[in-house]
Parts: sequence; C-alpha cells; structure tokens
Amino acid sequence: MIPLTALPNIAPQKTLQSREVLDDLLTKEGIITGYNWYLAVPQETRLVTFSHMHETEAYKQAMMKEIAEQGYTQEQLQRGIRRKFGSYQWRHHFVFRDEAGTIFPDLNIRTKTGNYLDLSRFPARTLEGIAELAQEGLVGENEGWELNLAITNKEKLLAIMELFLRKSSRERTDHWPDAYEIPVLLLGKEALTYARELPDFIVAKKMELIENGNEISFITHAQFPVLKETQAFAELEKIGFKEESCLANRAFIETYVDKR
Repeated sequence: MIPLTALPNIAPQKTLQSREVLDDLLTKEGIITGYNWYLAVPQETRLVTFSHMHETEAYKQAMMKEIAEQGYTQEQLQRGIRRKFGSYQWRHHFVFRDEAGTIFPDLNIRTKTGNYLDLSRFPARTLEGIAELAQEGLVGENEGWELNLAITNKEKLLAIMELFLRKSSRERTDHWPDAYEIPVLLLGKEALTYARELPDFIVAKKMELIENGNEISFITHAQFPVLKETQAFAELEKIGFKEESCLANRAFIETYVDKR
C-alpha cells in the first residue's frame, strides 16, 4: 500500500499537512469518517463512480462482466479503473475476510492510538463480540480500486444504478461474490440535474485536492457545516482543497458518512 505521504506528484509538505489534518478530523474530532488518495485522476468525465475498498477479484470480475453486458467494452472498463487507497473508521461488524474465510490481503486495522491488529488471531469474519476490542475505536487502512464510468443518457444511468444497488449488496440473494453490506455509488456533479428524479440519492459534498494527476479527497454531508467552522477546514483550503457537490446513494451517506 502506498501511504498518502508518498504520492509522487503532490509536494511532500502538502501530503504531510493533509495527512495530519485529515487524521485529526478522523480519529480525534470524528467530523469525517474517512478519506482516500489516488495516483491518478479519472481519464474521462464520469457520472458514476463505483467506489469499493475491500472487495475481492471474484467480486470485481463478476461486476465487470455484468456491466459489460450493459454495452461497455473491456477497454472502457479497464480505462475507468484506478487504484484507490484509504483510511476510514472501522466498525466492528465490517467483514475483513472473504466468503472463503481468507483475510483481505490489502487491509490493515489499527486502534486510534496506532497499534495494528493481528487479524489472524480472530477466526470470525468480523470483530463483533471480541471483548478486548469492544471499547476500541478502530481505523481501517486499505488499497482497492474504483471504477469511473461515463454515462451517455439517463436510461443507461438508471440501468447501471439498478444493477449495482441490487448485485453489490450481500443482503440480496443474487449478489456478486463477496458483496459488501451497503454498496457505495457516487454520482459526479454532472448528475445533479437528475437529483429530483433519484429519491434514493442525496446531495453530498466532496472535498478534494487534485494536483499533477494525484488526488486526495473525502465525502461529507451532515457534518459539512460543522467542518466549515473548524480551523481544519481553513487549513485544508490553504493546502488547496476545494469543495464540490455530488450525488451519493442515501443508504451509504446516512449509515457511513452521517453515522445515523
């Protein structure tokens, strides 16, 4: 996993400042629930971002196959994938093993004080019911991937959204292998014109620093007014972070971003 401070195309002092500010917001203030960084920006303007951190190759291949059946070529799909790195609040009920029981290879979990867990000590798929961790605030660190797709019309957008929301939730009987609990589906700012027609989606804020093809970003919603009043927000703006509106599926925002 490439640490945020090793991004090659953002000045080292900016990546160090960004990590310090974002870690404080994540672990001390609890104003944000996670942040991500990337070695590349999307190659094309996109409406839809499938954003996953701990899915397996089996999940990825099953998803790509069905999206290809929607009319996308393998070249388009491969061009839309970019490596994604992240740090985020880890909840005890999150799964850290795939359906075969294998620990996700690119995942680390630490306490908020910085001590990393030996996940091999815990045979279950989650950390629920572990007495020694019951009161611990945990942080997950992971490498994954993100798929950005350009959508040419509303009908194709709705078809892709329906497929993703159905197949990427493990609560559905026909889900893709190793599907997660609540899928993450973000729509770019271009999709805001569809907001009234998409009741399952909510307008959220994305804070991002993009420089020389590298990106650091996070999503916020209910806590955004609180964030704007903090010294941390002023520091992020000074570093070069900018805010933009986007659409995101309501279940993800309410459960994981707003923590309702």
